[in-house]
Amino acid sequence: MPDEARAACACGLSFTFLERRHHCRECGEVFCGSCAPVTAPSQERKCLPCAEPEAQKAERLRALWRRKMDDDPLSNYESAWAGAVDRSLFQRITREVTDAVYAERVERVAAQVAAMPAAETEAKLRTLLRRRKDVGWREMADDEQLWHDAILKFDASAFKRIESQESARSVEAVADRLAELRASGQARAAAESMEAKETRVAAEAQAASARASRAETRGVPPHLRLGLTLSGMYELGCSLPKDPVERANAEIPIDETTGKLKYPANDVLNGYVNQHFITGWAAKGRSVCERLEQQGSPHVGEADVFVSWSLSTAVSTLLDALANYLSQHGLSEDATRLWVSDYVMRQTDVSSDLPWLGACVEAIGNTVLVIEPWHDPQPLRRAYCMKEVYHTQDSGARFEVVMSTAQQQAFREALVTTEGKGATFEALAEAVSQVDVEQVRTPFCAHRVCSPLTASMRLP
Repeated sequence: MPDEARAACACGLSFTFLERRHHCRECGEVFCGSCAPVTAPSQERKCLPCAEPEAQKAERLRALWRRKMDDDPLSNYESAWAGAVDRSLFQRITREVTDAVYAERVERVAAQVAAMPAAETEAKLRTLLRRRKDVGWREMADDEQLWHDAILKFDASAFKRIESQESARSVEAVADRLAELRASGQARAAAESMEAKETRVAAEAQAASARASRAETRGVPPHLRLGLTLSGMYELGCSLPKDPVERANAEIPIDETTGKLKYPANDVLNGYVNQHFITGWAAKGRSVCERLEQQGSPHVGEADVFVSWSLSTAVSTLLDALANYLSQHGLSEDATRLWVSDYVMRQTDVSSDLPWLGACVEAIGNTVLVIEPWHDPQPLRRAYCMKEVYHTQDSGARFEVVMSTAQQQAFREALVTTEGKGATFEALAEAVSQVDVEQVRTPFCAHRVCSPLTASMRLP
């Protein structure tokens, strides 16, 4: 803290020629000599709060953080002191207080739920569950999260029943999209002339030959050249148990140090939950695509499109977005093979497959990035997605982005509103401008991805 930033000490004493300023060596704030005395045994000046025993610091921090949670502004000194507290103590106390305050708020909202008619509660919960599926838990507003958890607390059995119904509804929606795609494909095939069909088949064969040649040149292992059709993904999704999220969460290990889950609990059937069951589906040392290929499945073949996506995305959202992509390009849901990590990589030995990501992208030559949500794309926070985008650009491969139906609608609405016309593009520009592979969600992954990318980049 610069000397000139403080005209007086926190105790009210004004600084003068005789009453000098002193910096606390822990929080950096400016105090008078009485409020920042020299402490033993370090012989350094520390303000009285910073010199307190850890137990007292913890209590002081609890009080300050609760005030902050209650929207009671902290003074500059209080903020500086809180910011200088030992990081492990700060994280433990703030998490503890945040959880306690959130639990109190959930209790209050649960009391409101108890006074609501059952039909109104069910309608609200269905809206919240659909919102959660469309945008993800992290994108839901604070009050939406409160109502979601309050209804769960008030009547867990009813919550689970309705949640299962909504999950089934998502599966049915994907089935409907596949039926639409199949019908439109059949209509296109019926209207296609023999000459046009011959031209299309020749072009597809040429593209497949080029992909195979690039894969051979880069030495891509055979199992990483495979892809799965959208219909195949849907069939695998239908084979999941009725409570996949709960089962996957129950298998998350506990951190022995903190006593909490080592990884965040999943709130929807996303890529992480999908991987949990895929590991069991695939034969030991094999991927799902390899297993299906050995069984003679018509859904597996050389990949036509590389799909880059965040594993936090709901699987139903992924399938919907890919259905939109196939529909936009007039591609078949039964013949277009999609390279999706969950199904192509050997989940029992991912570390051996990950180094080949760049070569897979370059060999396929056609990358589709699933943007969810449009205003804060989660793939741009995932190190391996950034690697996939980098290799797409570096190799000159085709690159496209695609959204789910819900995100397309939200994007259109943002474009046509008065406030959204400028804000929409600003939001996208802001999201892209803040991309930093070294600051992605998982530091370990960032390190593994950033080092080789940095080494491959050369300034002109």
